[in-house]
Amino acid sequence: MEKIIVKKEEENNRIDAYLSTKIGTASRVTIQRLIEEGKILVNNKKTKASYKIQEKDEVIVEEDKPKEVSIKAQNI
Repeated sequence: MEKIIVKKEEENNRIDAYLSTKIGTASRVTIQRLIEEGKILVNNKKTKASYKIQEKDEVIVEEDKPKEVSIKAQNI
């Protein structure tokens, strides 16, 4: 879980665009998906990708954990 506090010079940006610059490994599409899944909260509330962030907003990002993949060899 990552907590981000918005600074004055960062306000009035869309949250999806803002977070894509803050979280280097996440694309804007990934962030939009996380918002839809309720894994990104602003001031402890669900939000929309179009939300314009404001100074002192508290953004909480619950990052996806990688899925375990099991690969079995085939006898060919």
